[in-house]
Parts: sequence; structure tokens; C-alpha cells
Amino acid sequence: MSELAVARPALAIDVLREQLAPEATDIELAYFAAVCQRLDLSPWADQIVLVGRHDRRVGRKVHRHQITVAGRRALAVRTGKLAGIEGPVWCGPRERGELVWREVWDDDEPPYCARVLVHVQGWVKPANGTAKWTEFAQFDSGGALLPLWARMPSHMLGKVAESMALRRAFPDVIDPAVVEFPATPVGDDRAELDEAHAHNAIDDGAPGEGDLTDARRAVSRLAGDERRQFLDDWHIDDFNGPWPVEAVADALSRGGAR
Repeated sequence: MSELAVARPALAIDVLREQLAPEATDIELAYFAAVCQRLDLSPWADQIVLVGRHDRRVGRKVHRHQITVAGRRALAVRTGKLAGIEGPVWCGPRERGELVWREVWDDDEPPYCARVLVHVQGWVKPANGTAKWTEFAQFDSGGALLPLWARMPSHMLGKVAESMALRRAFPDVIDPAVVEFPATPVGDDRAELDEAHAHNAIDDGAPGEGDLTDARRAVSRLAGDERRQFLDDWHIDDFNGPWPVEAVADALSRGGAR
């Protein structure tokens, strides 16, 4: 049971605000608490985080939850069907047409790609998460690598690969249905709640993995400034995480126009 499930609601929100998101609204924090309880994930165990960023569509900072790799791993373990995780391993560019995988990446340059295999009981082959540096490395608005990506390139790319493999192996638990709010306010509170729900809910109608993969590839081919602008406009902090349906459609239309 999540820590948030046993805490008094007011206390839970106060603790979340103090330790995790000082600028989040009560509605955003209440929704985050509901998500933590529903998924039984702990923000203090780094299984789920609340990320705030300015959203141009609403003209203010909006906080959204993101399930971390540790959280996805915990959800996969609970199914009882996780048979093992293999990797990550990394490789450089092809050598005579072949990829040479390494268990430790010790080059000064970032790896070409990373791979993680997730074995599921009853599956003939494991779920494959392979992430290319050019498609998933994250940059700031000035074109510089984000600090963690600059300092730990192989580690960050390995996390992306594991995240991909876990989502493919356990889509029903990694991308669960919409989490409902625990209460139904009225008036202005109802309107704020509806807005928060629209921005934070995990959409049952989210695009499939194939569409997301094609969309990511299309965005990765954009020029640096255009790519960063796209990610900023659609509030995509985690390139490998869920994308709004409209963002996927936008990316696919750009890719198709090229």
C-alpha cells in the first residue's frame, strides 16, 4: 500500500507540496496522490515523479506525473510474469554491417544505441527496447545536452531502452487506464479539476507503440530548433514517455510532409 493511501488527505498534500512540488496546485497534488494510490507507487522511492513546466496552451505552469523506470520495473515485478531483465548493453556505429554490443560503455563519445531485453514468462522471444542516441538524447532550448545526458550519456540512454522494453512487455500495467479523482468538487473547483484531469489523465485512447515510434522518428529528423520547439509546444519532457494524441498526429504529419 502506498504511503499516500494511509496518510490524511490534507497531510498528504502538504507533504507532497513541501518535498516534491512547491508550486503545484491543490488539485494537481490531489490528483498526483490519487495516481500514487491507484498505482501503489511511491514518489519517495523514485517510482513516480511530479514534473512542472510552463504550458503555453494554458499560460501557466502545469504539473504532470511521470512513472520512472524504477516504477515501471516495480509494476512489471508485481505481475508475477517478469522472468528477467537483460542489459542494458551499448554499441557504437556499425562495423562492417554488424553492431558490436558492450556491457560497459567507456568511450568518450556517447553510444550509438542502447538495448535492453525484458523476458516474460510464456513468451518465445523477449521484449526488445533499443534506443538510438540521435532519437532520444534530450537537449535544452539552446541546443545543449541536458545536464544528466551530458554527464551520464550511457546511463540515460540505457534507462530509455529499459523503459521501452518494459512498456512493450507489460503495456496493461505500464500504461494503465484513466485514474479518477477521489472527490467531485463543484463550481470553480470543478472547472479546475476538469482542466487538471484533461492535462494529467492517462488516455485510454492513446496512440499505439507503432505510431509513437514513427512519431519519434519523425521528430528526430527535424532540425534542432524545430525539434526543440515541437517538444516545448507539446510539453513533452520525457521523449520516451506517453505523448498526447494530437502531438503524435502532428509529428506524423510533419514526417509525412518530408
